Amino acid sequence: MTMTQSDYTTVFQEDMLDMAKLCQAALAQDSPESPYHYLNQLLNYTTGYLTRTQRDAIEVYLAEKDYLPPVQLLANDVTALNGPVVVTEAHEIN
Repeated sequence: MTMTQSDYTTVFQEDMLDMAKLCQAALAQDSPESPYHYLNQLLNYTTGYLTRTQRDAIEVYLAEKDYLPPVQLLANDVTALNGPVVVTEAHEIN
């Protein structure tokens, strides 16, 4: 078994507690704000700990839409197409 080298980031205990509270507030039914509000605050906390390289990686991740699942093309009979796709005739979808 091979061990991998990992980099660690030290996080202030108060920040970690605040982040956990934001998660709980976002999930609570009686929160005065929408979950999006708490998620945005959590994003601000976590982004503050990122390096310039990590922030650049996030920009690429968003620009390339890597958060979307891979596209699976389907034939008319709803079977997956695994090879190259050749369109021979276009049909209108009603």
